[in-house]
Amino acid sequence: MANFYVLGDIAFKIGIQPGFLVNNKVKASANGASAEVGLEEAIKAAGYSSKINSVVLDIPFGLSYQYSNLVFDFRYNLGVTKAFSVAGEDCKNRVFQITIGYKFNL
Repeated sequence: MANFYVLGDIAFKIGIQPGFLVNNKVKASANGASAEVGLEEAIKAAGYSSKINSVVLDIPFGLSYQYSNLVFDFRYNLGVTKAFSVAGEDCKNRVFQITIGYKFNL
């Protein structure tokens, strides 16, 4: 993330964020029974075709404000590449994040 300080302690942030598929298992439980199955298998069992991509690319951007040692960060991740497809519909990551942090002087 690149920070561009526009007004004192207020910064505009923008960057590039790759994402990597680590696990595509789905856990479900009902009536005392539980199962773990791959996401693609679960989608196919519901009667749809699917494709899950193992690498995605997002563009995060937002604003941050620092007051003393407290940092407030408001960010939106816009998916550039599709994360998966179900029944011909492309699904991309879209995430809104709010972070409150404390900055330590080391």
